[in-house]
Amino acid sequence: MEERENHDKAKEKILDALIQRIYDKHAFSRSHILAVFIDLCSSNLVPKTYLFPLLGCACDRIKDTSANVRKKAIVLLHKIMEFYYLVFATSQNRTKFHSLEDLRREQNFNDTER
Repeated sequence: MEERENHDKAKEKILDALIQRIYDKHAFSRSHILAVFIDLCSSNLVPKTYLFPLLGCACDRIKDTSANVRKKAIVLLHKIMEFYYLVFATSQNRTKFHSLEDLRREQNFNDTER
């Protein structure tokens, strides 16, 4: 049990260090850290608790001066949105995507609310 806790703490330290590097002064480093997070998200290795802070970091990097960083930030945002959908869908006991009728009904409801 203690070994598992040590593993989780080490994982959190690594993820925290990586998140800090997203704001590095060198565009090359920022770009590669975003690529690392893209790979981690694709492999489902980022805990749910890190998705929201990572979302904020990726949103900040969309305004970056480097085009490569902006591109990687957009890809990372896409991966995070996929995760958020899966987390939301499973928390709502959904195993499939919303049906077209559900989407239309939701859109009509939102249109009448405005």
